[in-house]
Amino acid sequence: FKQRWGIDESRVRFIPFYATLPTGLPSEPADEKYVFAGGNTHRDYGLLVEAAEGLDVPVRIASSWAPSRPVPGNVTVGPVPQDEYNRLMAGATVVVVPLVRRPRSVGQQTYLSAMRLGKAVIVTDAPGVRDYLVPGQTAVVVDSDPGALRDAIKWALDPANAQVVQLMAERGRRAVEEHYLPRHYFLRLWEAA
Repeated sequence: FKQRWGIDESRVRFIPFYATLPTGLPSEPADEKYVFAGGNTHRDYGLLVEAAEGLDVPVRIASSWAPSRPVPGNVTVGPVPQDEYNRLMAGATVVVVPLVRRPRSVGQQTYLSAMRLGKAVIVTDAPGVRDYLVPGQTAVVVDSDPGALRDAIKWALDPANAQVVQLMAERGRRAVEEHYLPRHYFLRLWEAA
């Protein structure tokens, strides 16, 4: 805000957003392993599609994004109703949030909700990401490079890394429960006011 709008820094407060996923969703992965990505705002699904080439796991993209070229056979793209979106996220083995680098922070609802479900979360680095995530501790944060994203997905799905991935997902779940729920958000707003 200071840089873009010329607002004095003393007048700006950062109030982290919160996980918006409804409670009560099952968080166990489906019998079929798959990667889930969803949302519309400033997503780089072209990057994810390129990273998905050659992966032996389905990738489900729940978005109104329309690819400009054919996608690999393991990738499914299309909008879904909110309850289906939630079900797909809850059943995923890994949740990927590929972000376009823009001046504003986006994607929090998706990756915080996935973390709350105890999912392995992979996010491409963009403004705001590190305000919520601790790379390697609560989520995997990678550069916007198809090879780096593909390697991160393979790493998260590799059974040899299951224990480390589970620990990271648990740390992410705990971080959301302790810092990024609606009650935390509204308390911070109240304190700022």
